[in-house]
Amino acid sequence: MTGERIGAGDLVEWLTDVGPAPKQVGALLVLGGPDVDAMDVERVLVERLGELPRFRQRLEQFGRGRPQWVDAGAGSVAGRVSRLTCPAPGDQEALLAVATEAMTRPLDRTGPLWRAEVVDGLAGGGVAVVLVLHHVLADGLGGLAVLSRLVDDASGPAPASGVVGAPGAPRGSGAPRPVVRPVDAAAVRVRRRVGAPRTSLNVPTGPRRVTVVAEAELAAVKAAGRTRGATVNDVLLVVVAGAAGRLLRARGEDLDALVVSVAVATRAPDAAHGLGNHVGVMPVRVPLRGSAGDRLAAVARQTRRRKGHARRTSTTLVRPLFRLAVATGTYRWAIENQRFVNIFLTNMIGPTSALTFAGAPVERLVPVVVGAGNVPVAFAALSYAGTLTVSVDVDPDAVPEIDELTAALADELKDAVALGAPGLT
Repeated sequence: MTGERIGAGDLVEWLTDVGPAPKQVGALLVLGGPDVDAMDVERVLVERLGELPRFRQRLEQFGRGRPQWVDAGAGSVAGRVSRLTCPAPGDQEALLAVATEAMTRPLDRTGPLWRAEVVDGLAGGGVAVVLVLHHVLADGLGGLAVLSRLVDDASGPAPASGVVGAPGAPRGSGAPRPVVRPVDAAAVRVRRRVGAPRTSLNVPTGPRRVTVVAEAELAAVKAAGRTRGATVNDVLLVVVAGAAGRLLRARGEDLDALVVSVAVATRAPDAAHGLGNHVGVMPVRVPLRGSAGDRLAAVARQTRRRKGHARRTSTTLVRPLFRLAVATGTYRWAIENQRFVNIFLTNMIGPTSALTFAGAPVERLVPVVVGAGNVPVAFAALSYAGTLTVSVDVDPDAVPEIDELTAALADELKDAVALGAPGLT
């Protein structure tokens, strides 16, 4: 029994899942409305996820070649969907704790590499869905493509070979539209040359995680960016570095800049709606001194200079020397002692219109990520129906000042948005 071999980028994600926290990505969907029923949500999840070929498969190793996707057998989809009740008081903090626990619990590698949890018992009613994917299945944009096949009003069956949706045929007009972002071919060379400042934030991470979130109006963030010729991504770079900078200053560390590693999609247009991993990285040195406007202008100048040449950097990592480093534990030691970046940022363009699932409105869409190596603070941003949600994955053993970090993130977002207010430049 043989199947399709995994791609080079996917193999990297599979081999590098060696840390104390698993390499998993996911999202939290909060469904509202008085009539939403957890049992119905569970049924629809099983039905729609069962339509996706890759979600009915598992990875199998044959000899010394790359692992291959093979059929996981009858009942494999239903066995990955479960239901639970949110602990009291059922508020945002409690729900985020449920989502984080699901994200940090390793998936069973003998079956399909995903799980979905339907959560009831929320304060004020409603039902939530936590969807967790192993990174070998998809990067962030691939995860959005999965969402486009799960929401209501789909058109046409899911194509085969792991592709989630064909261009022009999403589930409804508001479905996510993955966007290709360029990455500078010199990004890795810049990272090696410049390096990152040494901070108390860069310590090996453990298995425990806490997730916190902050939100802003997407239109206000865009308006702020326009004042300095900047993108939403540029604004986010200033915001997340500024939040980390405030935390470090409270620790007595006063730095000029931090290096933020930005995940950058390198998908070809014909792969925009597929699963798999098509991601590079772009390290950006974000200044911490000066006004929010000055810092944003400096970041915008830097990112403009470095855009235009897409390059997938991860495929070189499947060479035998890299695989030996993984097998001997050298790779884990390297990422736990790296001095190239201080924090991680992922930014995704989500659905522009409100979605429904199983007839219920999707009121909130929250990205949930897990950091790795010696970076205990990782940020993920996702826009949805006019709202920009920024989630923070924190290792509480390395960064116990979670309340302070949350407040710093909210303050930085407020300062950035103020740039676009009428009469302010």
